[in-house]
Amino acid sequence: MRNGTGTIDWSATEARARGMMVRELWGAILDIRKTLPYADANDRVSGKCDGGYYRDVASVYHAEVKRRLNGEKRDTDWSY
Repeated sequence: MRNGTGTIDWSATEARARGMMVRELWGAILDIRKTLPYADANDRVSGKCDGGYYRDVASVYHAEVKRRLNGEKRDTDWSY
């Protein structure tokens, strides 16, 4: 999720990731990987940084998958 300045809202993105199942996280990561070449091409033309935003989101999702696969749990976890 983006904050008011157009950059990633880390807390909101982490909260969203915690509410997703692992298969949803992997699906989102794969979608981001498919989108990146187009986002990067658009960035070169428009001067934006959408590719960087999507990379940041993917890094949060990867960290959540890794946390779950390592068996770390939080009080709010319900989807494994």
